[in-house]
Amino acid sequence: AERTFLKWLHMAVTLSSMSLAILAFAGDNRVAQVYALLLLPVAVAFCVYALNTYHWRVRKINMLDPGPYDDRVGPVFLTILLMVALTLHLL
Repeated sequence: AERTFLKWLHMAVTLSSMSLAILAFAGDNRVAQVYALLLLPVAVAFCVYALNTYHWRVRKINMLDPGPYDDRVGPVFLTILLMVALTLHLL
């Protein structure tokens, strides 16, 4: 459970770093500022998802639940959210 948690957090840190770097170098470019501010909540969503999934899996492991331990909805939702944030600035 910890490795998966760290992988999700790694992705969230990467997204937030990209967002902050774009925001830092955007200057007066409004499009870049909006793009950076769209990516930041997505990164926070990745963190919240990672933490909730980690706690859910640890609870199931501690209760000796045989599984399954996978989440089919969360990653799809986060992928769609990321794709929307990445393409929304093109409009």
